[in-house]
Amino acid sequence: MADRSPDAVVWAVAVTYHPGSDVADNLRAMRGECDRLLVVDNGSPADALRGIETLEGVELLRLEKNEGIARALNLGMARAEAAGAGWVVTFDQDSRPAPGFRAALLATAARTPEAALIGPFIEEACVGARARWLRRHPRCGLFFRCVPCEGADLHNVSMVITSGALTSVRAWRELGGFDEELFIDYVDTDFCLRARRAGWRITVCAGARLSHHLGRRELRRALGRNFFPTHHSALRHYYIARNRVKMLGRHALATPHWLAFECCSVAMWIFRVLAFEERRRAKFGAMLAGTWDGLLGRYGECRAERMEWLRR
Repeated sequence: MADRSPDAVVWAVAVTYHPGSDVADNLRAMRGECDRLLVVDNGSPADALRGIETLEGVELLRLEKNEGIARALNLGMARAEAAGAGWVVTFDQDSRPAPGFRAALLATAARTPEAALIGPFIEEACVGARARWLRRHPRCGLFFRCVPCEGADLHNVSMVITSGALTSVRAWRELGGFDEELFIDYVDTDFCLRARRAGWRITVCAGARLSHHLGRRELRRALGRNFFPTHHSALRHYYIARNRVKMLGRHALATPHWLAFECCSVAMWIFRVLAFEERRRAKFGAMLAGTWDGLLGRYGECRAERMEWLRR
């Protein structure tokens, strides 16, 4: 079993892709909370991470092209495993851990020996939102609840996002890693649901704070409710729709409360795009194209001709 003592070796793996100007500060914060930081770059320009590899305790692995977040995470996890790490914190490039992040996560890990992933308390300052987590309804397994993490750790959640999650190397190995066919989107959800079905638990650590940005989210209000459109590209909407088909085939029957949640999410997803975002027709077309390719079993990186069509 992975070492769960407070002095366990913890690596950080950060996946980058055409990062913004704040990436250096984010990576320094990640490095400050872990024993070693491996940055896996998915084909960014040569100068995008200039000087990062000179930082103490930071290793940069450059991939020649974008091989997808699942592939990058698996490469990072394998490198950490070979170095003897029992835990890996995976990060997106636009996330920044607060001081004390590592200590809080390891304290939760020590209290939760059956946890495969321990997610952080996520804050999105740009929209003033704090994350809520999916759980099965206590009185009926066909329904769900989305609950906040308030004061104490939140156990038995259905899934956490990849960024900021403390991941057991042992669990990663036993589950066969992240599904590289998904490329991007649902990679974390799929891993969490597979872990739960294999008998592992997913937990949220109340004391580990992470500042995170999901796309270009903004707060919009309509029908007396708050909505948070992400303004993803048409290509991202293609991947979301395509990968959802695989997720439904893999997890819907085994995890009915997640299925109910996903049905609600689809309706909200389409409404947000059509009500608040630009290029509505292109994005809706991308959803249909992704669904079609998913039904045909076309996974991995989006085909070149399809990608060109989505970018028009």
